[in-house]
Amino acid sequence: METDTAKIFEHYRKEFPHYQEFIELMQGVDKLRKENEETLKKDIFNLNQTEATQKLKEGQPLVNLKNDHFADKLPKSYFLDLLSVTEKNHPNMAKELRDIVSAKEDAYAELVRELFSQTQKSSDANNEPVTPKNPDEFFDLVPFFLHESLKPFFTRLAQEQQNIIENSHWSQGICPVCSRPADLSLLRDNEGKRSLFCLQCDFEWPYKRLQCPFCENEDQDQLSYFTIDNKDQEKYRVNVCHQCQRFIKTIDLRKTDNKINLEIENLITLHLDLQAAKEGFK
Repeated sequence: METDTAKIFEHYRKEFPHYQEFIELMQGVDKLRKENEETLKKDIFNLNQTEATQKLKEGQPLVNLKNDHFADKLPKSYFLDLLSVTEKNHPNMAKELRDIVSAKEDAYAELVRELFSQTQKSSDANNEPVTPKNPDEFFDLVPFFLHESLKPFFTRLAQEQQNIIENSHWSQGICPVCSRPADLSLLRDNEGKRSLFCLQCDFEWPYKRLQCPFCENEDQDQLSYFTIDNKDQEKYRVNVCHQCQRFIKTIDLRKTDNKINLEIENLITLHLDLQAAKEGFK
């Protein structure tokens, strides 16, 4: 497994040298995850199966950190460790974040709640789209490390409750585990079956091929997609909804034989986010 992971990172470094900093960042995070693997397997949500089943039955995700309680000691400690990954390239930011989180006991939890509040606000169809000038504007280290500090715990929860989620036949565009909007759309199998993927939880769930995951629009005249005219980019497309002006990046897994890392794929396709934003989507 270690060898496979190393090969995957090496592949990305060779194929996408202009995204070298992002790839090195993910490699550093991956290393830290492995070093803390046992500690990060612990439960911080205290959600039993009865509660999980009831939430899903009511159409609610398992956890929504905008409001739900969580034990913040372990993710907070992991968050502070994560800052070491970026100290070389962004020492001032790392120090500032350490100072903020260390200033008062509940500072980290407050940052998390604000993050999930902003994530849900950003999915509001009434928000105006932004027009960034370059791909880097889509990537902010602060939310990235906050999400990563919670990722191992959400991944554990997703694995534990997978059968319950599958039996609930979840059909929404938000993640049934953490409440965040889907990060990516995937196509697979000969029929091109579609699924949505959450990078916060590493969770994938089936979704209608011709439906917007943000506003549930199914009017085919209001749904479209664009691609980049480049042979190396043929597995990527961007699905857009003209009703809510949202977009989601799609990876056609039928068009690649390589093992891929979806976290890295999301970063090395920031040019697609940029293109979508230039066309008025968010």
